[in-house]
Amino acid sequence: MTQSDVIFIGAAIVAFFVLTKKKSVSTEEIDPDGDAGGWRYFTDGTAIGPDGAYYFKGTKVYSAGGLEGASP
Repeated sequence: MTQSDVIFIGAAIVAFFVLTKKKSVSTEEIDPDGDAGGWRYFTDGTAIGPDGAYYFKGTKVYSAGGLEGASP
């Protein structure tokens, strides 16, 4: 194995880890101290209603009874 083979293998390993690294998703609450009538809004498009229902980009995805659209 030559030095250039070792360099190539090392570069391939580094590229693999860089390309497969999961990006962290960070979301923040929008105006957490404001008065939104009990609603909470987040920067990723999530909203939580005063009754505890979760919405994502305007579509209800979860309520206290469970996931929306789930079969019993």
